[in-house]
Amino acid sequence: MTARLLNVRNAAVYLGVPVGTLRRWAHNRQIPFVKSGEGRSSTVLFDRVDLDAWIEAHKVPADAS
Repeated sequence: MTARLLNVRNAAVYLGVPVGTLRRWAHNRQIPFVKSGEGRSSTVLFDRVDLDAWIEAHKVPADAS
């Protein structure tokens, strides 16, 4: 079974971006994430369903000419 929620490292690999970029996007609320816990002990996770929707929403269509 494949996990639905990914940690930052695995989500970055899934998206093909550096971990720092993904952390910045999450910090700036540019990409959806799940926060588990509170304060400094919280964990940021990424839902594959949300990541797939984010990818679809950010696709640039090919030029039809």
